[in-house]
Amino acid sequence: MSDTEEDVGKKGEDLSLFMDIIKKFPVIFKKSMLPESRQKKSAAFANIREKYEKGFGVPITEAQLIKKVSNMKTRFKKDGKQAHKDERLSGFVWDL
Repeated sequence: MSDTEEDVGKKGEDLSLFMDIIKKFPVIFKKSMLPESRQKKSAAFANIREKYEKGFGVPITEAQLIKKVSNMKTRFKKDGKQAHKDERLSGFVWDL
C-alpha cells in the first residue's frame, strides 16, 4: 500500500499540530523524577491530552501520549542531522 500525496500531507499537518501542542509544555522533556516534577509532568500531560482530543477529535490516554513523545524523541536521536534539517523540528528543544 502506498500513501497518496493527500495522506502524506495530512500526516505532516498532524505532526506539526501535535508538535505545536507539546512545545508549550517543555516540562515533559525533563528527566527529573522528583515528586514535584512528576506532578508538573502529569498536569502537563493532562493539558496536552485535552488539547490533543480537541485538535484531532480522537480520545487518547496519558500512557499513549507518553509513548508518542518517547517515540518522537527516539526518532529525533536516530535521525540526528536529518532531523535538524526538518523544518518542523527546527528550533525544537529536546532535553536529551
